[in-house]
Amino acid sequence: MTGAFPATELVGKQTTDRPARTVQGFRQGAEGRLTDRQRAALRAAYFGGYFDWPRGSTAEEVADAMGVSSPTLHNHLRKGQRELLQVLFDD
Repeated sequence: MTGAFPATELVGKQTTDRPARTVQGFRQGAEGRLTDRQRAALRAAYFGGYFDWPRGSTAEEVADAMGVSSPTLHNHLRKGQRELLQVLFDD
């Protein structure tokens, strides 16, 4: 790095220990964060191929299978994805 920026000087360094993350730990962290409807929507969308490319089913098809409207499905998916991403990225 100093080859690209020869005038730079390292003035401090910090090392932190991060706990190892496991699939089981991720699942446990997600369990308490998702509502039953968020979990059901994510599961139905996943197994219905909604997240595949090309899609195996549309949001309308997944919503119909769950007995909810498309906007309701999208709301559950968006909030559920947000919770999963918080578990993944927040320390």
